[in-house]
Amino acid sequence: MIIPFAVGGAVFGLALFAAVFAVLYGIGVAHYDGYVGFAGIVPALIMGVASAVGEEIIFRGAVFRILEDSLGTLVALVVSAALFGFLHAANHGATTVSTIAIALEAGLLLALAYAATRSLWFPIGLHFGWNFTEGGIFGQAVSGGAFPGILKTSLTGNDRLTGGAFGPEASFVAVVVCAAAG
Repeated sequence: MIIPFAVGGAVFGLALFAAVFAVLYGIGVAHYDGYVGFAGIVPALIMGVASAVGEEIIFRGAVFRILEDSLGTLVALVVSAALFGFLHAANHGATTVSTIAIALEAGLLLALAYAATRSLWFPIGLHFGWNFTEGGIFGQAVSGGAFPGILKTSLTGNDRLTGGAFGPEASFVAVVVCAAAG
């Protein structure tokens, strides 16, 4: 069960972020600037695994489960998502919009992934797949932290569309794509 859930989650996370980037590219704010190579792959992998495992154990494995046991699933979804967004509020480039975006798209989606599967492995894989694709493949800031990706890409335009310094996960496009997936 562990491997299928983790791999399935990672593929889903990769597909979700690729969909976000495809929309950003389609509306003209994302640009492909060339191939960089694999020099930055190890830091991106480490960041992806560490953040996915650590944050999912805390937010879905502990916070969500405690809240759900005492207050019900709906309250657990809302409160754990809000806390997840708030955790990212101090990151580089964070704004009120990025905090709300992270709560809505990642906090809620990852909590729903746990609630639906009752396994931490699916949200861990999903979280990893998203973060690794965003930073390790597309070279975009992940929650404000920059990583060199395999590809060199850039975003230009309004921060509501691009996510600004925080990264594309703070964009309106990411919120819509993840809400649809949720």
